[in-house]
Amino acid sequence: MAKRMTNQIQALKNLSSILTPDQRSALLSKLDRLGADGSNWWRRDWPERPMGRLTERLNLTEAQKTRAEVLFKAWEKPTEARREQIRKLNAEIVKRAFSPNPDSRRLEADAKKLAGLMVEGIYERSRQMEQFRSMLTDEQKRILDEGHMMRRPGKRVW
Repeated sequence: MAKRMTNQIQALKNLSSILTPDQRSALLSKLDRLGADGSNWWRRDWPERPMGRLTERLNLTEAQKTRAEVLFKAWEKPTEARREQIRKLNAEIVKRAFSPNPDSRRLEADAKKLAGLMVEGIYERSRQMEQFRSMLTDEQKRILDEGHMMRRPGKRVW
């Protein structure tokens, strides 16, 4: 993942190198307005909580619903804190990449840090899914697994 991030940063630097200072400034201004820091991206199409669809699809009991809500609430703050770190770091990377003299070493270090945060998030979601699955019946696990296996890129199951 760090390699992919480094490649993306290199692409930003390459783009930046062909822009005039005025073009670079205009682009940064537009990115700021659009939320290039990721502030708009994370919540773009995300409902308050996916509990409604999840509850219906898995036919959770009242006890399971209560347990799921407790789990989701417990995960919310650390997940949002990591997302905020990613947003801020991503915004810094974009600004540094489009600066007149981008520091390649700093950008590479930031790319590795960003990749680390993203991998940490993947591991955390995996642990969360294990916790959630532990409260499900075998039939509910089967339904959950089928939904994930049939998911198409960019489409939500629930």
